[in-house]
Amino acid sequence: MPLQSLQERSAQEAAPTNDEYAPQAHRRQDMPRPQTALPRTPGHSGALQGNAKCSAARDERGTVGGVQDVAVGAALSPAGEDANTDLEPRTPSFDFEPEEHDSGYAEALNSAELVSDVHLGPADYGDDSNSQSEALNKAGNWNYGSDASGRLSEASRRQSTVEDCEEVDCRDSDSDNRAAAAWHVGTEDWSWDANGNNDHSAEDDRFEVADDDPLYASLEDLYGEGPASERLDPSEPRTTAGELAPAFREHPMVCHAYVEAFVAVAFNGATHDLASYMLVCARARLASITRWTGYEIPGLATMAVTLRTAERRLGINPDNHITYYVLCDICWAHHHPHVLKDLPHNGRCLDADCPGTLFTTKQLSDGRRRRIPVKVLSATSPKASIQRMLLRPGKLSELNLWRHSEDDGPRDKPLISAEDWMGYRDDNYRMYDMSDGWGWRTIQAGLSRRQGGPWGVTDVDVHESNQCFVALQNGLVLIFNLDWFRALKRGNYSVGAIYLTVCNNPRSKRFLREETFLLAVIPGPNEPSLEQLNSVLDIFVPELLELYNGVDMRVPDEEEPTPVHCYLRANTSDLPAARKASGLRGHTSKWFMCPVCKQPLHSLADPDCFDPEKLSYRDKARFLKYAFRARDADADVREEIAEERGVRWSSLNVLPGWLPVTNTPTEFMHAGFLGEAKHVVQGILVAGGMLVKRSRSDNPLKKLEAWVDACWWPASAGRVPKGLLIGGSGKADQWHNMVAILPPALYEAWQVSGDIPDEEAPPLRPKQKAAIKAKQIAAIVRERWQAAASYNIGTTAEDLEYIEQSSMQRNYIAHFETVLEWCTAMRIWASQSITVAEAHRAQDCHDRACQSWAVMVCHLTPYFHLMVHFNVFLFCLGTVYAWWAYVYERFNGWLSKINHNGHKGGELEATMMRSWVKLHLIHDLIIHLEGLEPDRSQEDEDSIADLKKCLAGEKRPAHNRGTLLSTIAAMTAKDSGELMKFPSHSQKRNLRAENIYTLVFQHLREAWKDQVRLVPDTSFAEDGSPFIALAVPFYSHVLVAGQRYGASTMHRGIGHRYAYVDGRQAVNILHLLHCEHWTTSGKTLCAELAVVLPLTSSNAAAEMPWASRAADLGIDVWKFRSFGSPRVVDVRQFSGHFALNTITYKETTLTVTMSLCHDSQEPDQLDESMFDGLAQ
Repeated sequence: MPLQSLQERSAQEAAPTNDEYAPQAHRRQDMPRPQTALPRTPGHSGALQGNAKCSAARDERGTVGGVQDVAVGAALSPAGEDANTDLEPRTPSFDFEPEEHDSGYAEALNSAELVSDVHLGPADYGDDSNSQSEALNKAGNWNYGSDASGRLSEASRRQSTVEDCEEVDCRDSDSDNRAAAAWHVGTEDWSWDANGNNDHSAEDDRFEVADDDPLYASLEDLYGEGPASERLDPSEPRTTAGELAPAFREHPMVCHAYVEAFVAVAFNGATHDLASYMLVCARARLASITRWTGYEIPGLATMAVTLRTAERRLGINPDNHITYYVLCDICWAHHHPHVLKDLPHNGRCLDADCPGTLFTTKQLSDGRRRRIPVKVLSATSPKASIQRMLLRPGKLSELNLWRHSEDDGPRDKPLISAEDWMGYRDDNYRMYDMSDGWGWRTIQAGLSRRQGGPWGVTDVDVHESNQCFVALQNGLVLIFNLDWFRALKRGNYSVGAIYLTVCNNPRSKRFLREETFLLAVIPGPNEPSLEQLNSVLDIFVPELLELYNGVDMRVPDEEEPTPVHCYLRANTSDLPAARKASGLRGHTSKWFMCPVCKQPLHSLADPDCFDPEKLSYRDKARFLKYAFRARDADADVREEIAEERGVRWSSLNVLPGWLPVTNTPTEFMHAGFLGEAKHVVQGILVAGGMLVKRSRSDNPLKKLEAWVDACWWPASAGRVPKGLLIGGSGKADQWHNMVAILPPALYEAWQVSGDIPDEEAPPLRPKQKAAIKAKQIAAIVRERWQAAASYNIGTTAEDLEYIEQSSMQRNYIAHFETVLEWCTAMRIWASQSITVAEAHRAQDCHDRACQSWAVMVCHLTPYFHLMVHFNVFLFCLGTVYAWWAYVYERFNGWLSKINHNGHKGGELEATMMRSWVKLHLIHDLIIHLEGLEPDRSQEDEDSIADLKKCLAGEKRPAHNRGTLLSTIAAMTAKDSGELMKFPSHSQKRNLRAENIYTLVFQHLREAWKDQVRLVPDTSFAEDGSPFIALAVPFYSHVLVAGQRYGASTMHRGIGHRYAYVDGRQAVNILHLLHCEHWTTSGKTLCAELAVVLPLTSSNAAAEMPWASRAADLGIDVWKFRSFGSPRVVDVRQFSGHFALNTITYKETTLTVTMSLCHDSQEPDQLDESMFDGLAQ
């Protein structure tokens, strides 16, 4: 019989109880947590020791000031817990201070000296860079390389050994062989499709960047004669914050000439020389106008005649906003470009233990020598980026739109606890955005991270104000994403990007390119290790600290600056990148697979691994303690801490309120779609042998592939490509769609005479590829069982024999029911809005599915366990649409479109950064130009139109496909009030010629009965108003709440011809038309109508195997090719899209629709109040 429960180690973590990660309070029973203490070293203070540069130097035995910091003599538990075990100590082995809170320990903590305040607000050092450097060093020696002015500090000298500097972490920091780990965890981000792509873009969308392109700048240009941002012509006019660019102080015709030249290069492929020729010709034409008309055009003598000068005049020169840091090519120690000329002549890294190189020397043709960095990091300032955003007219007010009530207004407001959140008291509480989660109002302002507390590091409320952060006048909540992508068509050249998003932005704008900051483009060709990544993060952490404490910023229409505070809420990267940036061990770590609870990797074979009631939870501050220990330790101790405590030092740990686990949520797009969905289909169903051939004429895999290929999809949804079932990584949207159609697809593949057989799938033939893969998977599962058995003292010989003989259970009914549970969870979680009750239902379905797969001896990846804790993050951060990574994956695809012609060594990355910053500058320029109204000239209008085309940045219209763009379109429509929109072109038709006059007339007579007595156009009644319909506009499509619906009778509408109306009534749209009628009183009545054919429901729907979950899954069954009578509906009754296909039920063909609606779990009719005022 199977093992009852896989036991964790008997030694438990001695730590304060924290229930944040346990099941919710009203659903949970508290579990006892046994505490076992380690013997304390005499004289040990138990508090966090200071930085490595303490007043007393560390001696060879690891002591500081005569007090042993890390004592020799007691071994760490291999499970990474603070327990005393009988295992033999290793050499060297280390005993960390005890974590039980006895009186001696508490007394030592109370007497410990607090670490100095680490906030870096203007009050600490004003504008003086030397004072800033001193403040940094006084704050417990928090090292950041160079200070704000670029002067080198001693803190920039790294203490790591050569071996540490040369360490390169892969996405899975605990695996030496990615291929070997492929079955342990979904490594979706490093799988390429058949075309070698790993983004959302086709190869033919790439655009060339030649040497004379405005986006390209060579390293010689970037570092010639000082930093690029300072090489400005002294005669050029300067601007201050909030002012329009200098070009708009010139004549409008001169300014428009600049815009034309820029757009010609950036949008139409003109060269720099051609742009200069255009500017010279424009100046000549303007001079001719003066000569011929006598109209004086001022400023022609100083008019710009080069593209670079024109860009500076327009305020769109990206070099003014980018810093190109010089990196060591081994340890990645960063240096401001200011100090390049002051670095030692040999070009070696300043760290004596690092053999790296900072720059090489190149001799120019004129005999001069120039220093060229070997590795360049292109970065922007978070503070400057937010300041630019706030200078947009009306932006500050827009960032406060989340305040829906007076209670949300800026004021002195105490912090609330998670238990005070509305969702804890009301299961029907619905979340729409991040501001609806409990975490939004539990962020505390005024904290300072100091030494002390039960874990040695604590956040102190300096002013004891207990102030809610978002209740500040301008409290901005930020999230960041870190990811790597392939930048070149050929070769493995990986480039990283760090994005920053302001979550106060409305959801309709939050994920637009012009609203997202690109903080850094991390140079390739390989991913950096955590130590190298810390050097990158060190650039931004001081500014994030300063922003948390408050920075005065200028906003339009205000004479005095206003204080702005920013808090970094979450790291929403994919799992490998998130773990690396936060300093946590990789998800294939033996003992630290999960940082929330204590489940080891081998427990994935145990159903209890997926039962929240049976898990033992870690304290959220535990990792922070050992992260600080690792920061100050030597290389051997750092590795010991990583191995036994599951954490490394991350620069983010100095931020007040930041906790490695709490602020690193499991990101849903990667976990749910690219992780779990891919593994369910490819790893369990296909590789597990559930789709093997049953007879010569019965091949479930072929049936499934044919059925998926035959599905009808709305043009905006894309489709599931061929080959996704058996291989290939696929994109998140493709797996999202697969989840929607998987239950009917499996039914069609497995059913026999309308029923799924209650039997095992046929055995695999030994020489089949599927059999070989299934054997490998079974070996992995057995290894996990055996590992679990070795830690279970109750394991018997019969248990070991059972494990050796175990194999995956392959019953069709059992797997189908499990897939139904899992698909239900994915669909509910992936809703744009979600109630607490729905989230609980999703979590229960997911946990039951995972437990069922574990009972059936299926191979599961760490994602399945990590999602057991997903509701913790969902309730904290709100609906997944508020923080998932769709947007960042699309941004990576946009950046990767740039073909850099092999310009490496920093030029490639600089080009990406320049293109991103230039897009933001153009967007800001357009906003400021539009703000000139009513003083705008025709030339200004032309400039706005040209710049908007440039902002689109594409040579062909964008295809708004996929979850992200569809969601943004819907939210933009709702926010703008433009909930319904017809295209500009129409066809005028006679309703009688289309045989729909009577239908339309009857509908309008009822709709307008309170305003007019409508009569047919053939009536002779004197007391009625005849309805004339000889030239009614017919349209190919209409946008309703941002979603497109099309008419099947027009070519441009066929791709969106099916839709839901009034909830889940499926219809075929025949016509879309706009009717107008003029009454005798002069009033105009309007109606936007659709003529539809409703599908006829089938009685077989109640007999389908998914009937009990049909509402959650959004699956409906209809009679095949059977439609009801045509009816007329208002286009506002359209309520969503669906995929469509046929299934066979007891020799009868039926039509099945699978909802693609994501507004909420139940796709109800659109709220008619949204359209108030639009219809007459």
